[in-house]
Amino acid sequence: MRITASETTRALRRVVFPMLRAEGFNDWTSRSAWRRNGGRIEHVEFRSFSTHYAESFGCTPASVSVWLGIQLPEFSVQFNPKAGPKGIRPIESGMPIRGDLAPNLDLRQRNPLKIWRIETLEDAEACASDIANQFRSYGLSWINRTFDIASLQSLLLNDATTELQAMPNGAHLWIDAGALDSPNRNRKIAELARAQGNYALASDRFERARWARNVKTGERFLNLSADADAELQKLAQECARLT
Repeated sequence: MRITASETTRALRRVVFPMLRAEGFNDWTSRSAWRRNGGRIEHVEFRSFSTHYAESFGCTPASVSVWLGIQLPEFSVQFNPKAGPKGIRPIESGMPIRGDLAPNLDLRQRNPLKIWRIETLEDAEACASDIANQFRSYGLSWINRTFDIASLQSLLLNDATTELQAMPNGAHLWIDAGALDSPNRNRKIAELARAQGNYALASDRFERARWARNVKTGERFLNLSADADAELQKLAQECARLT
């Protein structure tokens, strides 16, 4: 007999959630948690699946994947997050540092897409236990990781990859910044440069963040709404005045 997502939530609430509460996560919805420390915010999401996505991903609506997000104070907050009782709640997909957990390689319920495939109450218990083990093994250290701003800047400037760490089971932690010289990466470089007082670099990269590149012709074009473009142009000018 297949179970529902609510029964998976109950298993997570019993086995996994106390671990996060012990780490200071104190702002919760049914499947998400946030922790705040000054301008830094960490987010954990236990993502569920609609019937359509479950069929597409080869799992069930009771299955779960686990995602992490870290909002550093040097970066702007994206996607106009909703506010909760303890402050804003940025979503994982909009945070600059992102990670995903993955099932143990030997877990029977493992899905190749890093999904814990759950069909029965036994599956829910086994998967909740494995998720707790993944947090103990590397997930909590990723959540608690400190970041050297100069090192992040060097990575974004010079490395085509944005991966920070990978695990043998397929879990990985990365900077969500896009390709070299993309608008997203240029904005993040600009924000880090501004935080370090390198206003010349910040001005240049805020300006470059206004433009995307046509991969076929190599030509650049403005890719944002008028308001978003005006914001970046203003940031570039403000930093230029500080050089």
